Amino acid sequence: MSQPLLEWTEEHRIGIKALDFEHQDLFLHINNLMEDFARHDDKDEIENCLGRIHKRLQAHFALEEQFMKEKKYQHYAEHKAEHDKFLDDFVDAMTRFENEPGVPHIDRPETEVKRWMVNHVLHSDNAMSQMNK
Repeated sequence: MSQPLLEWTEEHRIGIKALDFEHQDLFLHINNLMEDFARHDDKDEIENCLGRIHKRLQAHFALEEQFMKEKKYQHYAEHKAEHDKFLDDFVDAMTRFENEPGVPHIDRPETEVKRWMVNHVLHSDNAMSQMNK
């Protein structure tokens, strides 16, 4: 087994138990889906894996956004906009892959997912967690 794409550490803990659990679970799911993605050469299987990653991200963002609404988080709109932009960018990457599967893309999906997830949890989600303190 290769090294996981996303490795959960205490640094990623934001101090909101439900969201910390969700983030840990999301990291695990993304790792499993990315492993599945890496194992396939078939275009349809790869597209299926990317679609499942997108679906899991959507579910996570919906949960996080519901939490922010319930807590009346003052930066909800900006935080949701980050989620929306990432999902739009991910769909664009999926579309590029679908239209040009043999062309190497600068931002490979796994690189972009890792960069965005780690940065978002460490900065935006951590800032959101401060509303509980």
